[in-house]
Amino acid sequence: MDIVEKYLDYINVMTYDMWGSSQKLTGHHTSLYASMGKPNNASCYRSVQILKSYNVPLYKIVIGAAFYGHMWNQVENKDNGLYQKYSSTGSKTIAYTELHEKYIDRGQFKRYWDESAKAPYLFDGTTFISYDDEESLLYKSKYIKVNSLGGIMFWEYSLDRSYTLLDALHRGIQD
Repeated sequence: MDIVEKYLDYINVMTYDMWGSSQKLTGHHTSLYASMGKPNNASCYRSVQILKSYNVPLYKIVIGAAFYGHMWNQVENKDNGLYQKYSSTGSKTIAYTELHEKYIDRGQFKRYWDESAKAPYLFDGTTFISYDDEESLLYKSKYIKVNSLGGIMFWEYSLDRSYTLLDALHRGIQD
């Protein structure tokens, strides 16, 4: 891929919205890795590997983070909602500010962590939410540094008025 080296400073890879309303099940929309048993699922890692296979220099690859989540309603109450059928019309996008204020550690919602995917999610028995949080962003920051990637971008600044995620990225990149 000489053209990449010659003409592009960076390639921003939208490693969010990788799981959405087109799937028939809930799932992670911005995981670092695929979940165990789901090796072909989209992930930051898989996206980087595809670009690497085309000889794109790693230092030109910028992965993405999501300052929002995807919410599915009417989810089967099985396996904490992960990879379960839902009866609603699809996923709804929800700003991290709203997640932080109304859902994370609130009401019936419980936070779960998919260790293999390095991704959090919330479930209350009927509603499933996939999102990035401080922990997942620290893992992404470490991945960037260990693999000498170009950095991380995010969508979208105004969706985290608490600055929780921006602060996590700053800490992760600086460590």
